[in-house]
Amino acid sequence: MRKLWSASNVAVYGGGVKEADFLKELEQLIGDYDRLSSSTNHGKGHRSVSRQLQRDRIVDVSQRGAMPRGRALVIASGAPPALVKTSRGWPANKPTP
Repeated sequence: MRKLWSASNVAVYGGGVKEADFLKELEQLIGDYDRLSSSTNHGKGHRSVSRQLQRDRIVDVSQRGAMPRGRALVIASGAPPALVKTSRGWPANKPTP
């Protein structure tokens, strides 16, 4: 199954997996984002602004394991990963009898 997942051009993850190794791999595929933070210091007659680039994890293993119903992660070749809202026909949205 891992080889099929790895070879696919579009992969959709709908949650519910409890295998930590798979979720860690998924976390690495999603990656990090760079956030620009700034701070301002006021001194006697001057002001200085410092900016710093911080790298933060977008999502961690526990969040992927507990993904809410009606959401899916789509990883497509050549595009950044996207968290999407599933449509009505998606199996996770069907009411349970």
